[in-house]
Amino acid sequence: MINRHIFRKDIPRWLMLAVAYIIMAPVMLINGAYTGSSVDISSSLGVMSEDINMAYFSTSAGMSIAYPLIIKLRKVVTQKVIILWALLMQVFLSLLCAEVNNMVIITLCSFFIGFFKALALLEIIMILMPMLSPDNHRGIFYSKFYPVTLGLSQLSMVLTSELAYRYNWQYMYYFMIALLLIAMIAVLLTFKYTELPKKIPLKDADWLSVFLCSIIYISIIYVFTYGKTFDWFNSTSIFVCTFFIIPIAVILFIKRQLIKEDSYIDLSILKNTNTSVGYLVMFICMFYVSASVIVSSYVTSVLRLESNRLYELYIITIPGFILGAIICWSWFKKERRINLIIFFGFLCLVSSCAILYFTVSPKGQYSLLYIPMFLRGMGMIITFVVFGVYVVQGLHPDKFIYNVFFLIGIRSALSPAISSSIYSNTIYRLQQQYVVKLSDSINNTNPLAVEKYSQYYHSGLSKGFGVYEAQQYALSSINSLVQLQALTLTLKTILGWLTLLGIFILLIVLIYPFNNHKKLKFIKWKKSMGY
Repeated sequence: MINRHIFRKDIPRWLMLAVAYIIMAPVMLINGAYTGSSVDISSSLGVMSEDINMAYFSTSAGMSIAYPLIIKLRKVVTQKVIILWALLMQVFLSLLCAEVNNMVIITLCSFFIGFFKALALLEIIMILMPMLSPDNHRGIFYSKFYPVTLGLSQLSMVLTSELAYRYNWQYMYYFMIALLLIAMIAVLLTFKYTELPKKIPLKDADWLSVFLCSIIYISIIYVFTYGKTFDWFNSTSIFVCTFFIIPIAVILFIKRQLIKEDSYIDLSILKNTNTSVGYLVMFICMFYVSASVIVSSYVTSVLRLESNRLYELYIITIPGFILGAIICWSWFKKERRINLIIFFGFLCLVSSCAILYFTVSPKGQYSLLYIPMFLRGMGMIITFVVFGVYVVQGLHPDKFIYNVFFLIGIRSALSPAISSSIYSNTIYRLQQQYVVKLSDSINNTNPLAVEKYSQYYHSGLSKGFGVYEAQQYALSSINSLVQLQALTLTLKTILGWLTLLGIFILLIVLIYPFNNHKKLKFIKWKKSMGY
């Protein structure tokens, strides 16, 4: 069934479904900064790629911050009002992002886009839940919901890349504004009339906790995003954030949650074993999902393909999402052992790294990346669905919304930011080490080096260069070849480490008793979300 009470009486069922997805499309596609157009934004605004990543991760931080506030908001505000205001604010913020050239403003707008995105997304879930899972079965619902949301997220990167490549990077913002306006029109035409609330209880919210938590998120993302660029603790800002701002903000935040009766976050949910273990495993899974950084380096720096070809690979993950969702749906339908589905999901992620290890080569083929990306998509959605259910087992329904705060924060903000930083730093340092090792063997006594030098030298002469220019051309070409070989060795080394570590983690997954809740209980969403 569908939530008919929010729609007009004369609206047919098929139109209700269409409206729900019309609203969902822009909400899932929108972001404050789009990594698919990072190269174009960097060249246009003269900013670093780290600035764009900072804004991108800030959107997820804003989403996490919003969820604990929703309980107070929905007591006095209807679904229609929340959705309309959330969509309208995202229109203004997207327009601002498209028109300004200051990355600080774009990052701030990205944070608030994530905030309003969370408000709209939760209301969409409340509309779709009765339709996708009439018996309120979370596993079944997630199996149908996540393929759409994750698929739209992947399409967002592809669409952004194509619009930036063919037109201009601002066009993605204008496209999103158009979709948001269409969604608003659909809401106005199909939802029942509701009056605006006379008073919104803004004073009831713990804004100091919201501020402290925002500082924690932004500071952690800042440290890991700009660490390599600013040379870590040699930078005053990185040093101050790491040893002063983050610890002080964390202590003040935790202390306030413990002493305040109506706290912003109920930290007691971390005492639940399933919840804390689920967050840890989810962080590890996202670390493997973030190995796409390796694929990015391989495609753009080794295969020398354009960035839009890189983002086309993300389309391959969508069939993986679909197959993984079908497996999850069947698994939860039959209530099978949860250990095995977790093992299989993580096996897909590890297998993706293992296949990439044997695929990465200076003369590798682009098409060989299809299978690893497919497995990445399948493993990603299985872990999303399974741990979306697992982490709430043993929690009281009133605390489910606090779980969303931690889950989104870890899964979408902190883990990707930290993982990307680890990968980029490791790639940089290992590549330098391999360059030194390879350079030691390049001299007149190495016949292969002499042959390559002679080949490039005569190639330079054939292009019309003088003797000196041909020598410089040969040296430059050999240096590029060394850099290429060093990067290839670096990527293979990291993938080898990930594969070996993954095998060890797979053994732990088989041993750990995830099956304490073999027959998972599913509590009605309306009760857990404040209705």
